[in-house]
Amino acid sequence: MDLIGAFRVFLRVAEAGGFSAAARDLGVGQPAVSKQMAALERQLATRLFNRSSHAFSLSDDGLALLEHARIAVEAVDQTQDLARLRRQQLGGSLRMAAPVVFGRTRLVACLCELLRLHPQLQIDLVLDDRFVDLAEERIDLAVRVGVITDTNLVCRELPPVRRVALASPEYLARRGVPRHPDELPMHDCIVYTRLATGARWTFECNDQPIEVEVKGPIKVNNSSGVLAAVVAGAGIGVVPMFALTDQLESGAVRVVLEDFEPRALPMHIVYASRRHVPAKLRLAIEFLLESLAEDS
Repeated sequence: MDLIGAFRVFLRVAEAGGFSAAARDLGVGQPAVSKQMAALERQLATRLFNRSSHAFSLSDDGLALLEHARIAVEAVDQTQDLARLRRQQLGGSLRMAAPVVFGRTRLVACLCELLRLHPQLQIDLVLDDRFVDLAEERIDLAVRVGVITDTNLVCRELPPVRRVALASPEYLARRGVPRHPDELPMHDCIVYTRLATGARWTFECNDQPIEVEVKGPIKVNNSSGVLAAVVAGAGIGVVPMFALTDQLESGAVRVVLEDFEPRALPMHIVYASRRHVPAKLRLAIEFLLESLAEDS
């Protein structure tokens, strides 16, 4: 059976409070709605409605299905909307913001593909590790790494950012190889200052967090700067995987604390809450969500 179509009718029945009211909303006869809901109950091998001559309600299984059906229908609608948007030739300007290294290593390639599909679009990309003010700087959407606290923003989740602890062979030969995060306070560590956690580094081992306070001679507000300091032998740094190119393969750096992975950071596409999102912005958001998920 057309399960998504049946879910649409089921949601209408639940919202309207009965078969007759749903049929009127859908512009069909009540027997057609009853027949489709009976078929859905047979398909799922459960009773979805409590019926009597005086009352109508969802059964426990019907209530459980409600949210799942809504999610399924919304997912299909979003996929169809994106397909329609991609077939249209959308134009205009979009102003975006992203962290410097992520923008350079991951985002620019995605945006070039978007422009290939929609050559009438224009992208104004602002690369900055700070959280720019979307309204003040006229930003349509931004990619943000870290916890989002601004409740005025709509957040769409991207795959989390995996990170790794690194040091140069020269530093490790000089200062020794740490075997546990608890040893890091005795080492020079390079702190990335754009994270709210600052000099508190959290590692995961067997799903248990280990938090340590670190210090060192250099603080940097950019991931590429942290990596450069690590390569130069200044100390141990925690770097996102997307910042690495050939440093591991060339032997310029080595992974340390391999049994203790730094906690991954949440990453989102964010945009200002709007009643009506322009088609070009909706297209860019859905395209990036799909492209960046595939590339994770």
